[in-house]
Amino acid sequence: MNLSERIKYIREDMEMSRAAFGETLGVSGDVINNMERGRVEIKEYMLKLICKVHNVNYFWLTDGKGEPYLSPPPVLMDDVVEKYEL
Repeated sequence: MNLSERIKYIREDMEMSRAAFGETLGVSGDVINNMERGRVEIKEYMLKLICKVHNVNYFWLTDGKGEPYLSPPPVLMDDVVEKYEL
């Protein structure tokens, strides 16, 4: 799987349209379409933004290494469990 395919995988895994995914990143659905089809060079800032906004593993996104998503830190999960009495 190449970079463009991994971006598409993330978007589809979250069940988002290109327009909705683009909106989370401040770009249009056409920009996402061009990234997924490999028509444009994907800039480093966009890769980092995808990772930050969607909790994606940077090394998986860029090189296919590891798991697609980062797990939330245990401390954060403990706070959520306590706050919502789960």
